[in-house]
Amino acid sequence: MTSSIGAERADQLATALQPILVQAEHLRGDLAYRAPAPGEWSAMEILAHVAEFVPYWASQAEAVSRRTVNDQPFGRGRDDPSRLEPIAKHAHDTVTEIVERLRLGLDEAQALLRAIPDDGWQRTGHHLLQGEMSVETFVQKFLFDHLAEHSTQLRQADAD
Repeated sequence: MTSSIGAERADQLATALQPILVQAEHLRGDLAYRAPAPGEWSAMEILAHVAEFVPYWASQAEAVSRRTVNDQPFGRGRDDPSRLEPIAKHAHDTVTEIVERLRLGLDEAQALLRAIPDDGWQRTGHHLLQGEMSVETFVQKFLFDHLAEHSTQLRQADAD
């Protein structure tokens, strides 16, 4: 059964990811693979990260929403191999490959968000760095705000 909040968030996710998909589809040449500065990610590394974290955070949201006890651990730290390995693995994907991964991740994430019952959005989990957060709060922070940050990053890289 699809929740009304979940359906709304799934639609919002498609809207939030759309500018990134457009940016990805228009990547050309070596610039996609070149980091703008030492220690920064290339456009393709950013896209590989987005393709990984969108379904990851949606799955975390769905899992926390189903718990019977609040404030239990969820998520991961910035140095977690499950976060870093997909970036390294897909940093040299073709534009076609990364766009496909982004679309598949979106589809998976939308299905997970739709599956969250309306009362599940107020369930809480305990994030290693952020502390106790409701599903609604961490979906906003780790999905929507995070997508907006990377969309801006890609636009700035494209302007350089």
